[in-house]
Amino acid sequence: VDKFGWCTWDAFYLTVHPEGVWRGVKEFVDGGIHPRFLIIDDGWQSITYDKQDISQDAMHLTVAGEQMLCRLSLIQENYKFRNYKAGSMITYGKDTVPERCANQENGHEPVQCQNGNQASGFGVFIHDLKREFKLLEDIYVWHALAGYWGGLRPGSPDSFNSVLVQPVLAHGLLTTMEDLAVDKLISNTIGLVPPERIGEFYDALHSYLAKNGISGAKVDVIHVLEMLGEDHGGRLTLSKAYYDALSASTRKHLGGNRVIASMEHCNDFLYLGTEQISLGRVGDDFWCADANGDPFWLQGAHM
Repeated sequence: VDKFGWCTWDAFYLTVHPEGVWRGVKEFVDGGIHPRFLIIDDGWQSITYDKQDISQDAMHLTVAGEQMLCRLSLIQENYKFRNYKAGSMITYGKDTVPERCANQENGHEPVQCQNGNQASGFGVFIHDLKREFKLLEDIYVWHALAGYWGGLRPGSPDSFNSVLVQPVLAHGLLTTMEDLAVDKLISNTIGLVPPERIGEFYDALHSYLAKNGISGAKVDVIHVLEMLGEDHGGRLTLSKAYYDALSASTRKHLGGNRVIASMEHCNDFLYLGTEQISLGRVGDDFWCADANGDPFWLQGAHM
């Protein structure tokens, strides 16, 4: 293992927030372990339910599964990271309560914008994180292949002409074990970006992330494409358009191959998606409360 890193998912699930990320990294450092990379998992994006106003973030999501009915409404970060103020975590220590606003007494001058206001947002948080923990080389963020679990919300500012598509599950899969994610997606439809515009979406998303100091992505919910291809020339045609666009954006914005694949259990990914993606997670989720589930969470990786 060349680098030790930490993913926020098991610590926070959907409640991930700047203070928690900061504290997690610092506790590793205080224990003598210096993470070299960090993955900010699901919970950082601007998402909404269809019944919500597009300008309002879905809030107070805590349990995995609640978010699967949401759609991406903006490329930018949600309120938790958008409200981060420059310097507000710099002096966080073991016995102190993190402050949300920087102040002069901390010994660090807050970063000022040209208009005199204190800088805030995702990029400012990433800047502070790397300034404080200098061995932290790479910060990745999570996003779904279709943007989010429910895709992109039609009519939103960053919809890229997405349309709601009803996933169609193959007959053979209907006879296998039920899956929470698949059941949710089928019940809710997917806001699918047309294949001719998916390159624009990835370019906009990844350029925004790169501009804010993010060096890579964990791309999840990859298997969804095989349920959406009927009106786009079939699953292979749709998949090829998406993977070609993802590969091009990865080359341009994410250092060539700084992408980790997750939930990519489909042949389409193995044949079409690995031009730039070099690492994938293979393993069923840990159904600890299921009497028929596995007693251990077995994970593997293919490279």
